[in-house]
Amino acid sequence: PRDGVSTVLSALGDQAKAGFARPIDILTMQEQQAVATTTQAYVDLLNGLYGAGTYARGTVDGATSGGGRPGVVYNTQTVQLISEIEVNEVNTASGAARATLRYQFRPVGYTSSADFYLYSSHFKASSGGSNEARRATEAGEVRANADALGNGQSLIYAGDLNLYDPGEA
Repeated sequence: PRDGVSTVLSALGDQAKAGFARPIDILTMQEQQAVATTTQAYVDLLNGLYGAGTYARGTVDGATSGGGRPGVVYNTQTVQLISEIEVNEVNTASGAARATLRYQFRPVGYTSSADFYLYSSHFKASSGGSNEARRATEAGEVRANADALGNGQSLIYAGDLNLYDPGEA
C-alpha cells in the first residue's frame, strides 16, 4: 500500500454516518500483482488498524494479460465470503484483458436469502474502436454471468471500467 493509505482507511472507519462509525466491510481493488502479496498487504494494514483476524481476502488470482488483477478484502465480523469465481476468459486479441471476478458474500448472522454478488472488473484500457469493442465484450460476459444467476439477485458491479466515452456500448 502507498504512503497515506492507512490514514485514509482509518479515517473511513472513524467517519460517523447517522451517528455510527465503523470500518469498511468490503474493499475491492484493481491492479493487484497477486492476492497473496499485494492484496494481503492491505489485509495486514487493516488488521493493524482494527485487530488481528478482522480482515481477510479472496484467494482467486484472476487471469491477466497485463495491468494487474482484481482483489477483495472483507471484514470477517460483518460478511462471509461464500464463493469466488473467474467470470470470463482472458483473450488478448478480442476479449477481456483481465478476468472479472465474482464474489458471493453473506452478511454475518443471516441466511443465504441475504446473499449478494460483487463483480470486480478491470476492463481493457485505451481509446479507439477496437478497445471499445473489447470493453463491450467484457461487459457482455459479466452481464451474461449475472443473468444466469436468475431474477431477484442483489448485485454490485465495481472496478476500473476504463470508459472513455459515455456512449460506449
